[in-house]
Amino acid sequence: MAAMLAAALLSFAVPGRANAIVGGTTTGALKGQAQIWIVNGSKFKCTGSIIAARYILTADHCLYDDYRSRQGLYPPATARVFVGNRALHQGQQIRVDGYAHAPKPAGATDPDIAILHLASPVSNQNLIVNYAKGSDSLTRGLTVAVRGWGQTSKTATNPAPRLKVCNEVVTWDWWSEYDLKPINGYPYYGDSGAGVWVGQIVEAVVTSGGETRTVAASTRPVAGWIKQVTNVDGVPGVGEGPGPGEGPGPGGPGAGEGPGGH
Repeated sequence: MAAMLAAALLSFAVPGRANAIVGGTTTGALKGQAQIWIVNGSKFKCTGSIIAARYILTADHCLYDDYRSRQGLYPPATARVFVGNRALHQGQQIRVDGYAHAPKPAGATDPDIAILHLASPVSNQNLIVNYAKGSDSLTRGLTVAVRGWGQTSKTATNPAPRLKVCNEVVTWDWWSEYDLKPINGYPYYGDSGAGVWVGQIVEAVVTSGGETRTVAASTRPVAGWIKQVTNVDGVPGVGEGPGPGEGPGPGGPGAGEGPGGH
């Protein structure tokens, strides 16, 4: 594992801007989300998902000062995560002590996925969530959910004070990447790295977003690498229609979370 954490960086496709939730609604569901902070926990950076007691899944570009060129890697020891609370900068604070950067799988686009290794474990093991593995893709037309603490408007300068959620629909699928279209909100600055949820499974990681299009990197092509780093296996991914997904809540788009929002 130490070798994986120290692996040299590869070349990556440059993502769009980092993301956060504009629109959507404040969520009552805390499903393994982690707040990622830099500068010794003084500056909010991104959102992530707790996939093991000492591992956080997020977007790789979140780890750099210049996310476009992947220059200026933040030292792991200066990064912190907050887990177990919907409120910003609240919950269990844990120091990060290493990064692992996803390699490019054969036949896939360069991933924008990374794993943070925590210096101590998450105390509430119920916060750990599953990530998807498999050879299929999500079905176009499937409704998914994204949760994060990012900016709540284009003009905002601070992250959201509480966790928010929005629903989006898969409009384009390839094994390693998805395009999503907003239903009742969209990711914006601060939500890069957020999980793309179908039911109880993280199917992808948000890498860029905006009011017309969100791009997300699938976990399936790198599931073997994730297992190698964390020693935690993924679960078979979903994608056979909207049955297990999270659609808009009562009252149509904008009303909140669907059946999976516990």
